[in-house]
Amino acid sequence: ASKNLYQAQPNLSLSIHNLENELGKLIFERTSKGMILTDFGKQFLTYAAPLYKQHMQFQAVCVDLVNNPRTSFSIASVALKFVNDLFVEFYEEYREESINFTYLEDVPEHVVRAVENRQAELGIIILSSLQLNTWKRLLKNKGVIYTPLSKELPHIIIGKKNPYYYKNLDSLEILAMREFPYIESYGDLRINPNFTLDNNGQLSSKRGSIVSVSNRACLYNLLYNTDAYSISSNNYKAYNFKQAYPEIAAIPIKNPKFNFEIGWIRRKDSILGNIEQLFICKIEHLVKGV
Repeated sequence: ASKNLYQAQPNLSLSIHNLENELGKLIFERTSKGMILTDFGKQFLTYAAPLYKQHMQFQAVCVDLVNNPRTSFSIASVALKFVNDLFVEFYEEYREESINFTYLEDVPEHVVRAVENRQAELGIIILSSLQLNTWKRLLKNKGVIYTPLSKELPHIIIGKKNPYYYKNLDSLEILAMREFPYIESYGDLRINPNFTLDNNGQLSSKRGSIVSVSNRACLYNLLYNTDAYSISSNNYKAYNFKQAYPEIAAIPIKNPKFNFEIGWIRRKDSILGNIEQLFICKIEHLVKGV
């Protein structure tokens, strides 16, 4: 064993003794015919062998990182199709370079957490004006810097199963949707549509059924196949040259008492690389239509 490990036999014996003293159990039983594993030693070896293998793999990974450094490009975002599309464009453009690409899509709370915990360098979030000040205080307390990009009017989004899809309306009262199911999704607005805002900006109760979903695929599957509706932002400038979702209509809410704000976040102590700065620059161009 000492020859295989390229070390002197006394040093190996001392290492084994020290380990046994630390564990408070004998790993080997010493006999006149040699050393054999104790019952504890057999159990210890069962757990130690894979840990040692992982340790060696980790060392190899570290050596590879030192010899072949890679840049990381990590984004966390709420469900915004134009952000997703832009990430794909960046991947296609920089795929030949040594870059680790990460794209996380989740609710605003989890996007903030991903940036705070360094799972992502950048975060793209949508905030309702109803909770904007609360969110800004929260972000400041977490050491996260928020930069607004654009203000968006709230829209009712529907599919072809809803009769309002075919009416080519410039706007629509939210109360007109009371007879249809509402889809509460993880995207833009987390207030129950059974509530609407009165003239003082306070929530007042209205009737209506609710379907809660936790992912974008289910949301749009419901819109395509039912007469249900949801509330969303709709930055038409970002989709000026490329439609977000076919056969989905976005109708502005008439006289809304709130709006949405799209913004991006980073940690206060982070320094953005060139690729992150370029990504933000392109996001700004998209939402502002320049």
